[in-house]
Amino acid sequence: MAVTVTPASAFVAPLMAAEPLLTALQNLAEVYQYHCPAILSVCPTAPTDVRPPYFVMPIKPSADGLPYKVRLIFVTPANDLVDVDVWYTTDYTGDTTTWTHLDGDTGLTALADEPTVWEGGGVIPVDAEAIKVFADADDENLVLHHVLVAPNWDAIDPPTGVTDCGFVAFDDTMITGTGAPIHTEHVNRCKLSALAVLRDRWQCAYSYCAKGNGTPDYTATGTTIVGTPAVRLWLPYQGPDVTLHVAVIADVSGGGSTSGLVRLAQVNVEQLDWEAGWLDADTGVQIGTLQVKLQGEPAARYADLQMQVRGNGTSTTRVRSVIAWWQPGE
Repeated sequence: MAVTVTPASAFVAPLMAAEPLLTALQNLAEVYQYHCPAILSVCPTAPTDVRPPYFVMPIKPSADGLPYKVRLIFVTPANDLVDVDVWYTTDYTGDTTTWTHLDGDTGLTALADEPTVWEGGGVIPVDAEAIKVFADADDENLVLHHVLVAPNWDAIDPPTGVTDCGFVAFDDTMITGTGAPIHTEHVNRCKLSALAVLRDRWQCAYSYCAKGNGTPDYTATGTTIVGTPAVRLWLPYQGPDVTLHVAVIADVSGGGSTSGLVRLAQVNVEQLDWEAGWLDADTGVQIGTLQVKLQGEPAARYADLQMQVRGNGTSTTRVRSVIAWWQPGE
């Protein structure tokens, strides 16, 4: 059989036309508006020993000061009227925090043992540190089942120019004419602007939240270490090592050190460093990172995570919330 030699000309790619690139650039507005991962997706624990109840959680908003949608799902044991309020703060200091009201409603009708959904929201600035959710029924105890906070795609307008997160909108006519030249900047803009949005909008990867007042479910006294059941985080095709950004809100019941009492840890791995990753249980949002080594095949990579709390020897450590985010590319 004769050998057929492919000519070099067969390997030359066709010239790039303006139209595929123009469509890609126009799609940037869709990426900016509709890529809206949740910064909070939380199922709070809900002891009913203290009323009215409220929940405080760390947040990591967009650098662009986006409008956010807040969705609450709650259940009351009897027909009732419910008041809802949501605040944020740029300086969380525990009980002395100054809160800015975001949205709320009074006298919502809730039917017995049926999920009631409330939606509200507003613009949350980039320097907001925490959000406070209040939901209270007039006559009966209320169980808050879920809190969702995500960019509100219905209220996001495609921007012009360069935004604070580094997104560069396509708002010129250099490539709209017939036979327009293909500029490297236009090709790079597709990549860099899409990456800017992905990197700016952190994604909730782990959440634990107890009441902001009263005694929460998970506490530790003396030198004991208490942990929640492990949960599995799935990150397909990521890794093998991934960085999670962890934020903790916690306090102690009295004197003694507040250092190194709460952490998020990876479990079910061969080696676990029991002295790494502990954060303080002090006023303010405590920030740290967790390096996880993903397990499993590329399409089903995962890590098992556990919130852990330990006592300081003299007082009770009380965990209010632990949130971890994944930032694409880390």
